[in-house]
Amino acid sequence: YYALESRGYGWVLAGLARILQHLPAEHEDHELFVERFQTMAAAVASLQQEDGLWRMSLFDPHEYPEPETSGTAFFTYALAWGINAGYLSADMYRPVVLKGWEGLTDAVNEEGRLGWVKDTGSRPEPVSEEDTGAYGVGGFLLAGSEFLHMLDDDE
Repeated sequence: YYALESRGYGWVLAGLARILQHLPAEHEDHELFVERFQTMAAAVASLQQEDGLWRMSLFDPHEYPEPETSGTAFFTYALAWGINAGYLSADMYRPVVLKGWEGLTDAVNEEGRLGWVKDTGSRPEPVSEEDTGAYGVGGFLLAGSEFLHMLDDDE
């Protein structure tokens, strides 16, 4: 049994966002990608935890109760991009993005390291505040960039 792991699904949602950035609107499959992006965005948003972060196991957050920031970063990036690109409702998703970004910034320690990043691997596993890695940091930078664009669009 494998849990629905947050970083794996984060890659998918972020990947859909990247595809939509480059897929021409007149492409025959454009609407299919939009529909999948919007459907997945709604599902992911509903699984966000109170602290703004998602857990390793999306459908059973009690299985691995620790936050997982790489999945959170990819979700926050994709949702913010969706708002910025006009594919997602700002009224509905902006609070999710704000909460996600707050959770991510809270996971940065005094040395400037993003913690709670799952190690590379296919199975869910416990993470700690000291665990960091390129996947989490890269996703964090993507999320921050789209978050800033979202704030700029508010002005």
